[in-house]
Amino acid sequence: MNDGKLMRIGVLSKEMGISTRTIDYYTNLGIIHAQKSSSNEYRYYDEEAVIRLKLIKLYKQEKLTLNEIKERFELMEDVESYDNKVVFEKIHALQSELKDIEDAILQLKPHLDQLDKNQLNSLGKLINLQGVSLAQTITILFG
Repeated sequence: MNDGKLMRIGVLSKEMGISTRTIDYYTNLGIIHAQKSSSNEYRYYDEEAVIRLKLIKLYKQEKLTLNEIKERFELMEDVESYDNKVVFEKIHALQSELKDIEDAILQLKPHLDQLDKNQLNSLGKLINLQGVSLAQTITILFG
């Protein structure tokens, strides 16, 4: 995507398919972070912002509110400051959610035969994107 370089908001907007206004809103909420240049006052975004925007898209598809999304990111950022019990409770809750997702997928399996090839391809791409986002979240969390 950007090979480790910093991007201005317009470039990030085009690459992610998200309006600059939305990116600005997420920045003001503290969901994504920008670096300011001292020479020109532009805000620059790095690969972490790209990852977070992908995760935000995924979480919004899961119907999470922006506050819930922010809480998830704060947990990832501050995992060391949480009491171990809280961390393990959160991990257990996530494991439970993953189990529910797996169960829901298994319930859908019989219906997949009714989809045509294009529908299956679209579904496969969506699931792949979500799987990548989940893997990135786990990588961020457990580094």
